[in-house]
Amino acid sequence: MESLQTLFQANYLLKLVVFPVLLSIFFALLPSKLETKRVHFWAVLASVLLLILALVGYLFAGNYQSLSLTLPWVPQLGIHLALATDGISQTMVALTAVLLLMAVVASRDCIHHRLKLYYSMLFLLIASLIGVFLARDTFVFFLFYELELIPMYLLIAIWGGPRRQFAATKFVLYTLFGSVFLFVGILAAAYFVNQTGAIATENTFMFNAIESVVRAGGFALPAQLLVFGLLFLGFSVKLPMVPFHTWLPDAHVEAPTPISMLLAGILLKLGAYGMLRLCFGFFPSASLFFAPYIGLFALINIIYTAAVALVQKDLKKLIAYSSVSHMGFVLLGLASLTTIGLSGATFVMISHGIVSAALFMCVGTLYNRTHTRLIAEYGGFGAVTPVLFYFFLFTAMASLGLPLLISFAGETLVFYGAFLSPAFAEIVLPGITLPWSIQAVTAASAIGVVLGAAYMLWMIKRVFGGALAHRWATLSDANRGEVFVLATLSLFALVFGFAPSLLTRQYDQDLLTISRPVERSLVEALSQDAHQLSHLRSVDPQP
Repeated sequence: MESLQTLFQANYLLKLVVFPVLLSIFFALLPSKLETKRVHFWAVLASVLLLILALVGYLFAGNYQSLSLTLPWVPQLGIHLALATDGISQTMVALTAVLLLMAVVASRDCIHHRLKLYYSMLFLLIASLIGVFLARDTFVFFLFYELELIPMYLLIAIWGGPRRQFAATKFVLYTLFGSVFLFVGILAAAYFVNQTGAIATENTFMFNAIESVVRAGGFALPAQLLVFGLLFLGFSVKLPMVPFHTWLPDAHVEAPTPISMLLAGILLKLGAYGMLRLCFGFFPSASLFFAPYIGLFALINIIYTAAVALVQKDLKKLIAYSSVSHMGFVLLGLASLTTIGLSGATFVMISHGIVSAALFMCVGTLYNRTHTRLIAEYGGFGAVTPVLFYFFLFTAMASLGLPLLISFAGETLVFYGAFLSPAFAEIVLPGITLPWSIQAVTAASAIGVVLGAAYMLWMIKRVFGGALAHRWATLSDANRGEVFVLATLSLFALVFGFAPSLLTRQYDQDLLTISRPVERSLVEALSQDAHQLSHLRSVDPQP
């Protein structure tokens, strides 16, 4: 066992990034006359190998979470190929590898042309995602963050639905809009770090360089607020956060099922991960200023998009809007500024990745048989597709937060951490001050849970209940590949719902390195407010 671990540990981080790139090249160079089944087989085998590589680091976390790699790339500009892993990164890499295998298996039933290009772009996409989670240089982080645009655009534009060109272009334009702010924020951070003179010029883009300058007090608060705001705005497009969310329903509706699974399961998490790692990880003091506004946008995300989901006629668009609503709980956890809340936000990222992938798989399974997504054309499917009905019902229950299923644990942590948080007592807007504390925002956010139950249960009733139309009498149930994907994702939802500590213990210690400075800044701010109030009372004791 020790020799096996030694073999995997050698350049492990490079293997995680380079291996999917090599797989992308491998599929691009496959003979054009190779049978479709053979191409699918090689894709499944390749994704299994990548999953093994990722799970080795996850299951033997104690040996892999301290690994780091720093290679000079453009040292004159302070840019390094800096990679490292911790509990948060390794968990996201493992989730990426799991969902890749599920997407590859799902591809067998819906991707039938240009398979070489399809799998080449799919593995290039995975390489960029893994690179984001492992990067420890802000410039390299940005490059990996942008690299996913190329394969994702092609995966939607070539294999998508009738409006695929429009959806793919809208996705790229929105993402590039956010990337402008992200890139400016990264350059601004490097500039302010360089201005301090405390860090060598060749290290100005490094994560640890920015963190050390902030801890030493060399990063002025106005500069922190500026960079935090730019980075957060850039990540909010990818999350997505209202009002930057409109690209997502179009992309989901037009994307093929496997790509929708990856889009909801992993790509949306890039925004949340970036907020957690860069915004809150670098600038804990600035997070205090932005917490009320993040909480407000969390409330809007949760309630508004849940209400929009409730009136959707397209089944896939309903699930897409539910994804935006659930990402609002990530924002609420971040706004809490507490260890419990941030842990809940991280857990929701993972739980939503699993559940949303299962939901889009269910929708894709129906669409492959009916070639329609209009809920009004469904009805009575429970009689002819009982296996699919049970899986759809189970994932719907997991999505709405049924106790002992995965979403319940994450949302409970978010609500608990936010409700006990002293993050803010009011929200100051231009010309108006809302007397909404974080407790009030948290209580109002619970409406989203009710709306979530409403649209999920109503959807199940309309799709699987009622009378079966004659044209659906010969509808086939889920096949073995579809059952494998849905059963695997359902098992994760059940296991991590019963024992959420299996997840939290992987990342909690590393999350403390982010949450403790944030909580420390919050305590210091509260102490200053209490001191000022005490001083005022001593000067004027009259009520």
